[in-house]
Amino acid sequence: MATSLIDIATQPQSIAVVLLSATLLGVIHKRLTRPNSLPLPPGPPADSWIFGNTIPAVYGYRKFEEWTKEYGPLFTLRQGFTTVVVIGRLQAAIDIMEKEGAATVDRPTSIAAGETLSGGMRVLLTPAGERFKKMRRALHAHLQPKSVSAYAPTLMQSARQHMLDIIDEPDRHQDHAKRYAAAVVMALAYGKIPKSYFDPTVLAVNRCLTRLGNNLRPGLWRVDAWPLLRISQGASGWARGRT
Repeated sequence: MATSLIDIATQPQSIAVVLLSATLLGVIHKRLTRPNSLPLPPGPPADSWIFGNTIPAVYGYRKFEEWTKEYGPLFTLRQGFTTVVVIGRLQAAIDIMEKEGAATVDRPTSIAAGETLSGGMRVLLTPAGERFKKMRRALHAHLQPKSVSAYAPTLMQSARQHMLDIIDEPDRHQDHAKRYAAAVVMALAYGKIPKSYFDPTVLAVNRCLTRLGNNLRPGLWRVDAWPLLRISQGASGWARGRT
């Protein structure tokens, strides 16, 4: 057995695999530990040199609040190869967006929610570029003031139904609001006005929104921190973060 293991270890293929693995680990370590070209806000130390900071899967915003109180309105996290600067206070966000509007016009790439779940067709998660420009032009044509004025009858009809729903079942006001929002979109896009929150279309829309919100939680999917997992995310649990 010892002889066979030595023979395997001395084969050119085995040596090549070992060298390749060592080189890859060296590159990863260098990438994660090299100093940044610009000073970053302080932040909590990474929990792992590979995965970076751990973000709670539930009530993550509470941890963000703790870090904001400890490190200030701006603090830095690391998720895999990705460095994330978190803005924890409204005034800080306003100041940055007013002074650095050109630098903050884009949005981070979301592989799990934007590419896999939404197929790259959700404006909210589409990076700046030609695709985003085309999608924005398509929406803008229907959201200009002269176009919106034509939606008044639909908006009024949905608003009346919304008030009647609240009068009938005041305890379910949140469900009625969801029906109202879904009804307006469905009416303008497809000419259909759902009458109840239990309408299959309304339920489907809200399931979609809930699924999107869940998949946008920071740190949920490993593939967002390690884009190389994109090719295997359907077959490997490594693409997913904590459950």
